[in-house]
Amino acid sequence: MDEGGRVRTTVATRETSDPHRDLWWAHTGGGGGNFGIVARYWFRSPDAPSADPGMLLPHAPESITTFKAEWDWSEVDRTLFLQLLKNHGAWCERQSDANSSYASLWTLFGNPSSLGFATYGGRINIVPSVATASAQRSSILDMACTTGWLDPQEEAKNLAWVRAFYQDLFAETEGVPMQARPTMEHSSIIPTLTLETTP
Repeated sequence: MDEGGRVRTTVATRETSDPHRDLWWAHTGGGGGNFGIVARYWFRSPDAPSADPGMLLPHAPESITTFKAEWDWSEVDRTLFLQLLKNHGAWCERQSDANSSYASLWTLFGNPSSLGFATYGGRINIVPSVATASAQRSSILDMACTTGWLDPQEEAKNLAWVRAFYQDLFAETEGVPMQARPTMEHSSIIPTLTLETTP
């Protein structure tokens, strides 16, 4: 929507010659959903060798290997949980460089309905900090508070739980992440719809 209140379609790209480049830049992390409705994305690797659609993005691997380790969370006390979390974080830190021999691996540590830590590093950390509105370029982990349910009647209970969990997590900043905190430079730009309180 332009300044006159008229809805119009705009194509914005990262090209420096694009007059709408600021709109593209804003959508890379300036605040999801605040700058219009995105109807279509075009993706390509920054170092794509040609305009051939088959060459624009990295090719998917021919095969993948998955490994899953599970714990009975009722048997995991605070000491053990902190040790597991420390070990996972230390491994992620050691392998966060773009040239790590484990750069192609992805890990997720967490409970399906709680706090999750996923690896977030590698090649994303070599993008210049001014290239997108999300300036964080020293990330090791991406953290998310999540919940889920199958029965619609459990919606209120689960949303209340995750809201309380999130507010406790950021109790020092009145229940919301602050952009100035180094640990939140990436995640704080993701819109969080469940923070609103219900009467």
